[in-house]
Amino acid sequence: MALIREKRFSQMNLSLHVPSRVPFQDAAAAARRQCPPPVAAASTSSTPASRASQFRLADFERVAVLGRGNGGTVFKVRHRETCALYALKVQHSGGGGELADAEADILSRTASPFVVRCHAVLPASASASGDVALLLELVDGGSLDAVARRRAGAAFPEAAVAEVAAQALSGLAYLHARRVAHLDVKPANLLASTDGEVKLADFGIARLVDGGSLASVAARAGAFPEAAVAEVAAQALSGLACLHARRVVHRDIKPGNLLVSVDGEVKIADFGIAKVVPPRRGGEHRAAYEYEGTAAYMSPERFDSELHGDGADPFAADVWGLGVTVLELLMARYPLLPAGQKPSWAALMCTICFGELPPLPDGAASPELRAFLAACLHKDHTKRPSAAHLLTHQFVAGRDVAASKLALRRLVAGA
Repeated sequence: MALIREKRFSQMNLSLHVPSRVPFQDAAAAARRQCPPPVAAASTSSTPASRASQFRLADFERVAVLGRGNGGTVFKVRHRETCALYALKVQHSGGGGELADAEADILSRTASPFVVRCHAVLPASASASGDVALLLELVDGGSLDAVARRRAGAAFPEAAVAEVAAQALSGLAYLHARRVAHLDVKPANLLASTDGEVKLADFGIARLVDGGSLASVAARAGAFPEAAVAEVAAQALSGLACLHARRVVHRDIKPGNLLVSVDGEVKIADFGIAKVVPPRRGGEHRAAYEYEGTAAYMSPERFDSELHGDGADPFAADVWGLGVTVLELLMARYPLLPAGQKPSWAALMCTICFGELPPLPDGAASPELRAFLAACLHKDHTKRPSAAHLLTHQFVAGRDVAASKLALRRLVAGA
């Protein structure tokens, strides 16, 4: 039978062409010769803007449209020389430059495997239409939204959901530690690679969150330098003077209720127990001395309102709270109790009403700062200056405004 088959096939002159693997290898080698390996990635210490000179829009050819949104289009592009693939997010003219710069600024602060990387911001002059483009890392699997559509309604298995959640949370934790809020986390803005990597993308409306409260900054940065303390005191006093002139008493001044921005602006917050004090008529100031607020920052007259009665100035308690706050920022801990002591009500009452101010080491504070603290923390409220008067104190009025504000900005930015 084998002999018959061999004879039959030979007579039919039948042959099956099986292509050699060599031509494919040759083609691949030719492609590699046409597209040299991409250059090494830029250092993470450089910013997208500083890397813009390495690229031009003309260096890329568009391969496909990856998505469209408000004010922009994302393309899959190939670098003409290296054949490296990227995502190119083009912000259309009409505010596009500002949006691209803001997004690039946010991305320049990140170097996480869970956040899409921005390689460069291509300047507007590179595009005839005035558009601005962000050259981004290409994540080959597309968005989770697109993956879900490709699954035609089939739910993700729980194991896959757990992996998405874990990686997305890692990315968010990384961003939040750097005070970046994404503000638009959704399936369309979570990209997945074919290797199972999930990355946060589209930072078009992301924001760099300001410094937070003085308490949170102190927890991150430690003791404040005197110049920064002077700026905090000056701005907080300005706020208190404005409130007191309108007969508003805050009643809970402390580091947690003083907010600071990355621009070095200090603002009084949390008016949950504030009171509007009416003009003095009989005992109408008593409401300002109800036992509310944070005991550690209460003044002596608030601890013992029965003793001081209606003669106490309700606004003086805010000045005391600011004095404790300034001292706490300087010492990097609650200052009126020994380090490590539990702040029980009894311990606080004793130290606030009868204790002495903690000694500051020689050289730890200027004479002006020491005098300022003594004025704010005078136990007799009648001898405690008003907020408006303290604005003229040498510690505040004599500060180098530019240097103090710069010290505060640097402290907040570095915390």
